[in-house]
Amino acid sequence: MAYQNTAYEDVSGEDPATNDVALTFSTELEFKLPRGIEWENDYALQVIVTDIGKTSHHLESVFSLDIWGPLDLEAAFIFDRVEKPVPRAGEEVQSNDYRLTLGLGIEY
Repeated sequence: MAYQNTAYEDVSGEDPATNDVALTFSTELEFKLPRGIEWENDYALQVIVTDIGKTSHHLESVFSLDIWGPLDLEAAFIFDRVEKPVPRAGEEVQSNDYRLTLGLGIEY
């Protein structure tokens, strides 16, 4: 159970601040594959009980590959969704947001 207070800067047709009650759920799943490959997955769901349209999802899936010594190559896919996002004044907003990131990491 959680409490959420949201203050909007610039929205059309909405209250500038809201107070909501939420249920939060999350899970993690990790695989250690051969040859220094790891696959980590995190999923979080926040169900806004007082306004189901604000329910949000967050998924993060990361592949990590040992390149050499402490150096890793990482590729991450990130998915965010808000069931009914609040539009800013004069803008159309999509429910889904996708990101793909690549990076080099050093383990110490």
